[in-house]
Formats: sequence, structure tokens, C-alpha cells
Amino acid sequence: MKHLNLNLLTGLYDFHCHLHKVENLTKILEKLHQISMGVLVMTESPLEYQTIKKLFNNHLIHTCLGLFPLSINRDKIELFFKLLPNCKYIGEIGLDYSVVCNSKRKLQVAFLERVLYESSISTNKIISLHSRGASLDMVNMIKIKFNGTLILHWFSGSVTLAKQVNENVYFSINTAMIKSKNSKKLIKSLNPSRLLLETDSPSVLYKMRQTNPLDALAIIDYLANIWRISPNEVSLILKTNTKKALG
Repeated sequence: MKHLNLNLLTGLYDFHCHLHKVENLTKILEKLHQISMGVLVMTESPLEYQTIKKLFNNHLIHTCLGLFPLSINRDKIELFFKLLPNCKYIGEIGLDYSVVCNSKRKLQVAFLERVLYESSISTNKIISLHSRGASLDMVNMIKIKFNGTLILHWFSGSVTLAKQVNENVYFSINTAMIKSKNSKKLIKSLNPSRLLLETDSPSVLYKMRQTNPLDALAIIDYLANIWRISPNEVSLILKTNTKKALG
């Protein structure tokens, strides 16, 4: 990647990041503030959400109410729905079929159906959706009229399946995806107006190290190459998408 100015990230968001786990967090927060880049901070349980939301006092950093699908249980579900009415930002939630257990899958589906229904009653919720091994079920579940923003995080389904996704649903892409043969096909097939940035930091590695939100710059560089436009033009397209997604 050629040297690009971090200011290309100004006005953009990392739509899926576990920011509280990122290395050198203080320095990263300073840089994010300098360039006015936002972050949606994913959590994996309602208790983690209640803890993490106290860490960040910044209008561009939003802690999301989450319940990771492999961690679902009745107590967590109860607390999640108690907190949901007062939360605009939701994630990480979704489906994860990496563990073969029909009862757990049914619980995941029931939980997600309820989240989508209750969130749609509002008009402003933004949800980041996990769908590992469950792309088909996820696509079918979000074929609904949703009064908010749905974002498919690190979608691993086929190009054919992606074409079945409602046009108002976004896809957030990360540095691992721009290295994957299948993901590159997917990204190239999508309308630019449906793409958002994410890093899934720090779990995704980039250049043999953990990522942070600033690594989203590499995605801008990649999109500039495949769209055959300048990084500045890519940044402008993503800013338009970001504003629409945030409502």
C-alpha cells in the first residue's frame, strides 16, 4: 500500500471494532480524535456493554449493546432486552453455526428474530450482524422491512446469495476480506453505495500484527484500485454511505 494520508478517514467510521481490546488504546484514541474518525465498539454481552460504555466519552465513539451468538443464555437475553429500548447501537449479535447444536441454533434464531422485531419498532437503531456459517439463514431473516440500519459484518456468503440481500442493507468490509479470494469477488460485485468500513480489531491481523481502526486506510487503497478511482473519491463515497447508515 502506498503512503496515504490518514485524513482520508475523516468523517468515516469503523463500523465493527472491539476498541477496548486494542493495543496502545490511548494513542489510538488521540489519533482518532485528531482525524475525527468514529468507531462502533462491539460488545459480546450486556454486562460487557455496561462496563465498556463507561470507558469512552466521545461523540464519535459509540458502545454497542451486544450478545455474541455462541454466548447466549436466558439470563443474558433478559438483561439484553431490558437495555435494548435505550440503545441506538447494537452489536455484536447474529448467528454462528460453527458449533453444531440444533438447540443452540434455535435459541440464536429466536433471539435474533426478537431483536429485529423490537428494534424495528424504533426508527433509528443500527445493528451489526455476525453470520459465521449461517449466511443463508441470515439473509432470509433480514428480508424484512426494517426501520433502521442493518449491517452485515464480514459476510462470507456467495456473490449469488449477496444479491438476495435487501438493497438497504450494508456490508462492512475489513483487511482480512481484501486478502481473501472469495471475499474479493464479493466486494467487487457489490454496489459501492452499500459498503462500509470495519476492522474487527484487534482480532484481525494485518501485516503480522493486530489491527486498529486506522488500518481501515488499507481498505480505501484497495477499493481505489478495484474501482479505478482515486483514494479521495473512495473516501467521499464512503462518507456518503456512512452518513446514510448512521441516519
